[in-house]
Amino acid sequence: MSVVCVCLMTVVFWGIHSYFNYKEYSQGVIRFHVVANSNTIEDQALKMHVKNAVISAMIDKLENVSTKREALKIIDESLKYIKKVASEQVVNQGKNYEVEVLLDKNTFPIKDYGNITLTAGKYDAVKIIIGEGKGKIGGAFCFLLCTLQMECKLWKVRSN
Repeated sequence: MSVVCVCLMTVVFWGIHSYFNYKEYSQGVIRFHVVANSNTIEDQALKMHVKNAVISAMIDKLENVSTKREALKIIDESLKYIKKVASEQVVNQGKNYEVEVLLDKNTFPIKDYGNITLTAGKYDAVKIIIGEGKGKIGGAFCFLLCTLQMECKLWKVRSN
């Protein structure tokens, strides 16, 4: 009986610990989501070009941020720049799609990134929509995590 109680308490403690870790992550996360024009191989490849170019363009700007608020301010001030970088990639790949860039709250499903799992829910997110934005394959590539310890880290995620 006592072994069962110890096991049950361990499971409950782990669940509470995990919940608060996930809650901390979700409150400190800015997600980055690129939506392709369609699911064609060509449009999905274009999405990857846009993703890589924007991350490369923004990584220096976000490298030394220490709070989520600071990161959101930098991103908000850079929206036109992000759109310019994304649009240049579209043109460089021979397409004439419109590009829309939003900094908004978006709903995301639960996502396991290996050593961090983000719960389903609303997150602050940079969302880049290419063309009609009807691509449904993957799209969320990285996120900026600002923990309660005031440390921010850019997490790059392989495409799925």
